[in-house]
Amino acid sequence: MKTLIALVLTIPLVAACGADEPGESAFKDANRILGVHNQQTAFGNGPAAEQLAERFNSRLKVMRQIGFTEKKGPSISPTDSEFMTYCQLTDDAILFLVNVPDLRNFKEDAQGTLLDLAWLIARGLRADVRPARDLRLGVGLRGTLLYGAAAFGAASAAQPEKKTNSGVIANEDFFSFFLGAYPQDTELAGEHDAAATAAPSTPTPTPTPGTTDEVAEPGDRVARHIALLETDPPSTAVAVAADLLAASEPLGRPPLTVRLMHGPAIAVAPVGHLYKSDLVLLRPLQPFKFEPIEFAKPGALQSGTSVTTYFATLRGDVIDVRKYASLVTSLIQDPASPGTIHTDERREIIAQGGALVDAQGRLLGIGTAGATVYGAAADVQRLINTVHEGDRMKLPQ
Repeated sequence: MKTLIALVLTIPLVAACGADEPGESAFKDANRILGVHNQQTAFGNGPAAEQLAERFNSRLKVMRQIGFTEKKGPSISPTDSEFMTYCQLTDDAILFLVNVPDLRNFKEDAQGTLLDLAWLIARGLRADVRPARDLRLGVGLRGTLLYGAAAFGAASAAQPEKKTNSGVIANEDFFSFFLGAYPQDTELAGEHDAAATAAPSTPTPTPTPGTTDEVAEPGDRVARHIALLETDPPSTAVAVAADLLAASEPLGRPPLTVRLMHGPAIAVAPVGHLYKSDLVLLRPLQPFKFEPIEFAKPGALQSGTSVTTYFATLRGDVIDVRKYASLVTSLIQDPASPGTIHTDERREIIAQGGALVDAQGRLLGIGTAGATVYGAAADVQRLINTVHEGDRMKLPQ
């Protein structure tokens, strides 16, 4: 009889131990999708979430092609050769789970670099979510079976609060993102913003047939303000003062070097960044004077304005400055992303640190965390003033 009682008491305890934690079952379902290759590579818990997954997937894939060496050997499964992304969107959080081809063969520093890029892309996409609101953000990168890198924090923060790119990531870290409900009123920037932003009496601008993309001519007066920032992958810096360049975080590990289109390599160091922004200023470590770009006057930018992005690229040992034209679709004025500019660029590559200019070649913004997202020139000017004020305070009295 004692043995029977013991067995009866044990059964409920075993069942309790086997119960899923809150959010675990939904996570398992999402994670299982990333292990099945059926020609679809982007998934989500709702229409907007699936579109975010598509945007994330295409941008990270381009950055992988630009900045990382592809594997030469055969894949062990179909999913091992495909980027696949699942986006979980709730009222207070957004999570990107990503199947990364050949992640198991990445070294820790390479996993960290890819995670930094994924965080930047995720932050840029979170600005596309309407209505705007504060969100927790998570990114998980997995190989064939296990997660090898993850980052978590506030979506408004340039850097995650928690970042891991070594060992195996515990699945439990993702469970909390699956507890909320999908926000049915969610829309993405680019679908309705242009029409909503334009005045009722202003006709909606006709989009260009496609983004024009070409190499800047040697005599282009804007190109001389653009420098290649030798990060991994390379990005762009813009001369915004005689002694300062503007760029976008994260910059990678020092020392940092920039190269002008027709000039020497220059060692630089960060001297300031803008709170709740990806904008950062760099200064030469040795005496050097830049020819700064002119800033557009406040209020010069409106939805529908034709703009051009300039950015530096490396072609072997030669630095090219490329430019592409697009239209402004919206100007965001919410606390999470003040002054943010969105464009309708038909490109997947991220012009990180690229200079957004008007028809007169005056600076309107700096490319930050997304392929169509720019920080406003007014924020760059505010950052310059802060840095120079700090310099004056350090002068001997």
